[in-house]
This record gives sequence, C-alpha cells and structure tokens, in this order.
Amino acid sequence: TDPNTSSGNDSLNILWLSPDEWLVYSENKVDQKNMYDLEDKLYNALSKTKIGSVTNVTDHWVIINLKGTKIFELLSTGCPFNFNHFKNLKGAVTQTVLNHVDVIIHNKDKDDVKLFVRRSFSEHLFSWLDDAASRL
Repeated sequence: TDPNTSSGNDSLNILWLSPDEWLVYSENKVDQKNMYDLEDKLYNALSKTKIGSVTNVTDHWVIINLKGTKIFELLSTGCPFNFNHFKNLKGAVTQTVLNHVDVIIHNKDKDDVKLFVRRSFSEHLFSWLDDAASRL
C-alpha cells in the first residue's frame, strides 16, 4: 500500500498510518454475535504466523463525520497541515494536529471526511469544530 492512502469497500476501510501500521474500520452496524470475527481472522492470518500483530483499538477512537463543501476551510482554521493537494485525493490519509489535538484525517470521498480523535478529546474537539464552523 502506498503511504498516506487507503483502500476499502462498502464494508471496510483500511488506512495506511505507517510502513507497519494500518487502521481498519467499518461504519456498518456490528452484529453483536459476530463482532470479533474480523479481529479473529486478522489475528489468525497475521499474529499467529508472526507476520505482525493485531490490536483492537475500538474503544480508543471516535469518528467524527464531516460533510460539506467547506470541510478543508474548517480544518485549516486549526491545523498546520496544507490541504491544497490532499483535498483532491480521494482516499488520502494524514496524521496531524487539530486545535492541539492529535487526529487522523481520512479523505473518504468528495466532501466526505472522517476525523479520528482519541475518545478523551472527542467532546472538546467536537465543540471546537462546532464553534469554528459557525464562523465560516
């Protein structure tokens, strides 16, 4: 996989975070009976064969869905990252800071961005986004 890119389908998205780190997420509702099936499959394919390790970080991240034509204008008000090229790349991924909070940004599609933030900072960041959006 190329750096700072993603791959996915209707069920799963895989984000490149570093040469040996990926984040897999789904926006689909998870059936409680099968919620660990993917983790088990990845663990058996990667961890048991000593190719890599699989760690469930489900409770670590909150996804904030941003949609609209001014997403990157909003993000630029509190982020040092230059979005000029990034905003035109469907599937692009970056790790940066937004209002002093570490985030992962997934440019999923035109006017559709997924913002990953640590759970403990999510309310603060959402409040800041709401306030900053009201000024655009």
